Amino acid sequence: MGGRALLLIAGLFVASVGDRFADIAFALHAAQTGSSALLAAVLLASAVPELLLGLVGGVVADRHLRTWWWPAALAVQAAVLIALAHLHTPWHLVAGVALNGSVTALLGPVGSKLLGALARGHEERTARAHTAATGAAAVVGTALGGVSFAAGSRGTLLVVAGCALLVLAGCAAAVARGTVIARAAPAGRTAALLGFGRLLSPSVFGAAGTLCTVGVLLGTSIEAVAGVFVLTGFTGMGPGGYGLALASWSAGVMAGAALPGGWVRRRIAMPLSATAMGAAIALPALAPLPWAALAAFAVGGLANGVFNTALATVIWTRVDPTEHGRAWAAFRWMLTGCLLTGHLLGAAAGADGARTLMVCSGATTALAGVAFLLSRLRAPHTASTR
Repeated sequence: MGGRALLLIAGLFVASVGDRFADIAFALHAAQTGSSALLAAVLLASAVPELLLGLVGGVVADRHLRTWWWPAALAVQAAVLIALAHLHTPWHLVAGVALNGSVTALLGPVGSKLLGALARGHEERTARAHTAATGAAAVVGTALGGVSFAAGSRGTLLVVAGCALLVLAGCAAAVARGTVIARAAPAGRTAALLGFGRLLSPSVFGAAGTLCTVGVLLGTSIEAVAGVFVLTGFTGMGPGGYGLALASWSAGVMAGAALPGGWVRRRIAMPLSATAMGAAIALPALAPLPWAALAAFAVGGLANGVFNTALATVIWTRVDPTEHGRAWAAFRWMLTGCLLTGHLLGAAAGADGARTLMVCSGATTALAGVAFLLSRLRAPHTASTR
């Protein structure tokens, strides 16, 4: 893995920390105004553009990309966040989030495509580094964001988040220059849907693997909403224990990305890690034991690190580089759909139904992992299989 790939990963790390700051800023503003509807509107404003425009973004990345587009788009998004730090009406906030969400949808796959181009020949090492950086950003962003949240400065959080995007823009501009990015030839009207076909291909994930991926995305999305009620209430961990559990998961992600020996390329890596994640999500809702919940989250995070690393390695190595944009756009579309579904289910279940929802979500994810494992064990093994 070259220095330019490391520079881009460093920029993505800084931007991920900034994303945490922005999330906390929006939550803080909603809490100050006493409006849960505002928080829901912000969620929809960030998710709907991805669902409407995300697949078009894959086509843009594969067929029309120019190296300066992404840094320029990141600079625009940074300006929007910094402007929102000084605007206080709800419609300004929602409009700004919707604008940034639209830009992300149209150019979001570019980052993954560019990183894949820089990682050529070292995809697994790059996937490890990126996954570890994402886990570290979750720890750092949550910790520093929590301190800022306590200080009650929404504007400062958004300014920092905007500056973090400017750092990524600088890194992107530096590494994109001279990078050979594979472009696809013009295609038909179904070009935007090609990414789903590639993910469903037996040479990539197949139907069982794609279903497993959806199970993992949905399970972790539901946990993000229901978990706070289960861990602070049912297990008796309280707010401090809940923060420790989140830190344990993120630390596990970093550990999973660092596992040696090319383990993520093995046929059973993704299904086993998905099964472990499902169990980790369900266990805290079954046993009111704080230590068991912490252990489950540490194991779940480790499995998450393996899963994410394996997933990125598969896409970068098994999908043609001219189609990376659409493959990542399809994945991002599924991720956004699962995030939105998970939040809606969590909101509908509320505190009273959080335990049941977490058990069902974890069990479904684990069963999807088992089904994927069985399909892998039945399939013929070849040297090129991950």
